[in-house]
Amino acid sequence: MIKQKFLFDFVAKFAIQIITALAGIVVARLAGPSVMGMVNYGTSYVGVFSFIVGIFGTAHIKMVSEGKDEGDCNKTYWMISLSAIVVFLICTLSYFFIQKYYLHHNFGSADLQMVILLSIVAYVIGLFPQYNETFFIARTEQVRSNLPNLLKAVVYNVLRIVVVALGFGAIALVNINILSGLIVLPFIYVLFRKIPFGRFNKQYFRNYMLISLPVVVIVFTNALMAYSDKLVLEYYSNVKELGYYSVAFSIGGMILLLGKSAGTVFFPLFSKYFSDNDFDSVRKLSRKFDDFLFKFVFPFVLLLSMYSPLIIKGLLGPKYASSVDIFSILVVASFIMLWGTPYGNMLAGLGKFWLVAKINVFQFLFFAACLVLLLDPHFLGLKSMGLAINNLLLNLFSLVVSLLYAYRRTKIRFDLRLRYILFGAIFYFLWYLGCKALLDHSYKLIYYISPLFFIIVFYTFMYLMKWIERKDARFLFSLFNPKALSNYVKDEM
Repeated sequence: MIKQKFLFDFVAKFAIQIITALAGIVVARLAGPSVMGMVNYGTSYVGVFSFIVGIFGTAHIKMVSEGKDEGDCNKTYWMISLSAIVVFLICTLSYFFIQKYYLHHNFGSADLQMVILLSIVAYVIGLFPQYNETFFIARTEQVRSNLPNLLKAVVYNVLRIVVVALGFGAIALVNINILSGLIVLPFIYVLFRKIPFGRFNKQYFRNYMLISLPVVVIVFTNALMAYSDKLVLEYYSNVKELGYYSVAFSIGGMILLLGKSAGTVFFPLFSKYFSDNDFDSVRKLSRKFDDFLFKFVFPFVLLLSMYSPLIIKGLLGPKYASSVDIFSILVVASFIMLWGTPYGNMLAGLGKFWLVAKINVFQFLFFAACLVLLLDPHFLGLKSMGLAINNLLLNLFSLVVSLLYAYRRTKIRFDLRLRYILFGAIFYFLWYLGCKALLDHSYKLIYYISPLFFIIVFYTFMYLMKWIERKDARFLFSLFNPKALSNYVKDEM
């Protein structure tokens, strides 16, 4: 059943990402990097304040997973969440108007100001699918947690293609985001009726506050690391540079789906296992995830990074040539983040939220120092490329810290998979030299079909070295078992 939960969550998020990526390619080609950068700036501006409404979901999942009264948990969490929305609106709007009328900040254009205000509205409406997701993740019901987001993705991406095709820009795109969120609200209401709501529980409220106190630090630093870098990039350059980065990130971010799926399944499971002192199950689960990651994801990460010029220029055209190297770096950075996901969830599952908060503070300090060094024109001034490198360095730092602390707290030994990494690096370098030789001698046709041979040759070497066996193929087929997945969906619905 765990495999089916993970698979459905991954399939749903993969469908959302594919729909979003395909629509994003069309929108990016038609709208151009400046429009894409403006929309991303509005999202990032609002996202910096997202910690205000994002601090209680972890506490809710933990409390329900540990067997607290679900109805009272749901009611308490819901009342806290609605209050948080009010605080979010007050803080976000106050900050905007202080910047505009007191600090006289130059936003660049009236359109950008409107994009920011509309992005605030879009974000608030978009919180309701997130709350739905939290309710059902706590119950480990992946079907109901994902359906509203899937529906919204379909509506939003169809409409934004239409809007851009008609010649509209950034303001219209944000309005479409608002409209798609409103369309999904009735469906969320139907799902809400399927979960129990008890009474507001004062003791549970205190528990939420106690658990969420360190989570404030975690979510605040996460929000800053996720969004502030885009604002800094725009400050040091322009929205066009931000457009180059955001487009590359939206395509390369598909690998992050595995990490999101792993996180939504691992955290409640780890909370349960640790509360039962079942370290053996934790060990087995993390081991299986590592096996899957390095045997079936790692080769395709190398493939995407290797052929980034073919992918970006082929999909988006020559005007996005600046996104090629950014995409190549972000793909690798996403894989590193994915690798560390289970180990970060171990600490949260143990309830070590203050420890996670301390780690996040150190990560943020590292992030801020690298960001200034890479983007400030007085130092390296690498613009959008600097943002991608910063992402890579941050994920490396996070991985190392997560591995070290998870080992100290759980005494679980980790296989660092150094043989896979070393082999992948050597293979990547030699294949790169081969591709360069093909292009230098104008064998472009062979270069265009060489990605297929990349995978075949890579897995052939892995099989000859006995790093992959038939049982691995059987595991993969069992994971993608349509009948088992269908039965799981029917059981949950």
